[in-house]
Amino acid sequence: RFTNDYWKSTYETDLELPKDEYYRVHSYVPFCYGWNWGVSGTVFFGSGFNSSLQEFYNRFDMQNPIPQFNLYSPYYGLVGLFSTKYYVEMPSLKANEDIMIEDVIPGLELLKTVDMYDVYENQNYIPLGFAYDYYITEEDIAYYEDLHKEDDVIYEDVFGDDKRKEYFGTAAASLMNALLLDKSQGEKYKDIIETLPMELYTYDKDVYTQACETKKAMSCYDFEYDVNGFSAKINLEKERLVFFSVPWSSGWSAKVNGEKVDIEKVDIGFMAVKVGSGESTIVFEYATPNMNKSLILSAVGILAFLSYMTANFVIYRKKNKKD
Repeated sequence: RFTNDYWKSTYETDLELPKDEYYRVHSYVPFCYGWNWGVSGTVFFGSGFNSSLQEFYNRFDMQNPIPQFNLYSPYYGLVGLFSTKYYVEMPSLKANEDIMIEDVIPGLELLKTVDMYDVYENQNYIPLGFAYDYYITEEDIAYYEDLHKEDDVIYEDVFGDDKRKEYFGTAAASLMNALLLDKSQGEKYKDIIETLPMELYTYDKDVYTQACETKKAMSCYDFEYDVNGFSAKINLEKERLVFFSVPWSSGWSAKVNGEKVDIEKVDIGFMAVKVGSGESTIVFEYATPNMNKSLILSAVGILAFLSYMTANFVIYRKKNKKD
């Protein structure tokens, strides 16, 4: 928390966001305000980066650590992917007042203004943990990226330079329609997931909105987390891969209805598990990788040190007795 009264009065405004559910907030403001607002955010300091998340941002050439992505750029499709329910903006920071965020991102509606902040609610919000019917491979999105790199698409950057040129964000947008799997994963789960139809390789806003609606119908209706991990409940019509925008790590383990399942590293840096039809409870637990080995080595080191000190003490006592 900031201790200076000025910073407190300026940046610790109570936005009165709901506390009875899990969601994320994106804020294009100078600091990581999710901490101050008591909510989970998509913006955080670089020291909090998981290496898998860094892989994801590197793949799409996204700015980091603050902010991780600019929603006025082609990356706005990540609003849905990251289960972002609210967007908080400081109008005073906008370099171009003619551009309104609700005109750029489908589904954003101004909810309220609190002090210097405009708070928008995302009508296309998808709860954390949702299933997919389709998948793509890195080769697929690389091919379609190459097709669009020559497109003369200009995006206004309202918080920096007047204009910037970026090739069409097909890759990031496609992740709303399909899981990014490698070829071996596609083969492993071919009975429950299909390759993405060509007509869905698009950054059309209507397609994005429809993808969000589809994912809502296949999303978790209950999500809870604690210091050990998180759990979620979902009801599916058929067996599917369920995606969580939580960074992958070898320390994660997962169970579905009490049975251990494989965790797949998908979308470059996140996680998915196979979940059967009907009601299911998904539990992820985290343990620091190699922690047991580290504890054993630490114990051995302490014992060795104590043995060394004891031996030296005994030798010292014997020497003193002889003297």
